[in-house]
Amino acid sequence: MRTGAGGIFLNKRERVFKKLARVMVLTCAAGFFTGTVSAETVKLSLADSVQMALENNRSIKQALTDVDAAHWSLSEARRSMGPRLTWESTAARIGGEAYESARAFGSEKYHYNYGNTGTIAMPVYNAALSAQRRAARYALSAADLALEQTKQSVRLTATKGYFNILQARNLVKIREDAVATLTVHLNDVNAQLRAGTVARADVLASEVELANAAQNLTTAKNTYEIAVAALNNVIGLPADAQLQIEDELRYVAYEPSLADCTDYALLNRADGAAAVYAVRRAEAGVRAARAGYLPTVSRAIAGEHAFGSEHTSSNQWSAGLRASWNAFDNGVTDAQVQAAKAALRKAEEAEAATEEQIRLDVRTAYLNLRAAE
Repeated sequence: MRTGAGGIFLNKRERVFKKLARVMVLTCAAGFFTGTVSAETVKLSLADSVQMALENNRSIKQALTDVDAAHWSLSEARRSMGPRLTWESTAARIGGEAYESARAFGSEKYHYNYGNTGTIAMPVYNAALSAQRRAARYALSAADLALEQTKQSVRLTATKGYFNILQARNLVKIREDAVATLTVHLNDVNAQLRAGTVARADVLASEVELANAAQNLTTAKNTYEIAVAALNNVIGLPADAQLQIEDELRYVAYEPSLADCTDYALLNRADGAAAVYAVRRAEAGVRAARAGYLPTVSRAIAGEHAFGSEHTSSNQWSAGLRASWNAFDNGVTDAQVQAAKAALRKAEEAEAATEEQIRLDVRTAYLNLRAAE
């Protein structure tokens, strides 16, 4: 039986840590993930996570609006090559000395002249409109690819978030096992101390290890909750929704070589294809600017009927071709061409930079994969 102040302090400390150990053992026995599933718990698989992210992600919805805008811009460019109907009406009051004689005969009427002209015109040759239409098609293709790139990014984010939860959950289980093991070890060391086979320093060391393990468990649980909240944000669920995931982390061998992965990425990455279309769009911009050097030709049909006029004339109509050519514009077209060429060079540099980035991304991911293996 222990006596003295040291013995009383040790007994008190042992009672505290025994109580702490019982609590930790009960917690570990209950398990962090085996509690009752609440009404807000959502069963989720990887496929479900990706699908929900694609349906609810706001970045994708924004990219969809860009596709709609590009579609209507292409529609505008196509319709600009079609026929146009213009209608012009005029009404004018006529007076002056030429009509004083009418007043002399007692006429009190005001004299008016009315005109009404309709014109149908359709471009026959317009290089600028043709280039704008090509540019609009490339812009729509680029918008579609930007949408696909956004979807790929969302898929990656959802997949990462899903596996982060699996990793965090496994870490919690590991920390729980460590706490349980150290709790049993502390009980054994206390029993050995009572038998006189170990020193008090061994008890203190075991207590410190248990306290550190308990802190690590708390940190792991917090990491798990953050991972759940992050995935909820990606897939459109409330941040506090609980997820029930049945999958387990497992290793699957990845066979393709670095060269194969690089070639596949250069061929299929949406951002790479979008950069190509950006170059084509810039080329169309150069052609549109050069169209200022060329004439434009259109067909026109016009008719006139002066109705309600006191000075009636015979109905008239005309049909034929109308050509216009800006022979001299003081270098405006040349400046526009040079600006379009500069934009083309920028697009070409952006395409090269995108290809270099794709190669770097693939190499980095591949080497990280092999290191993880």
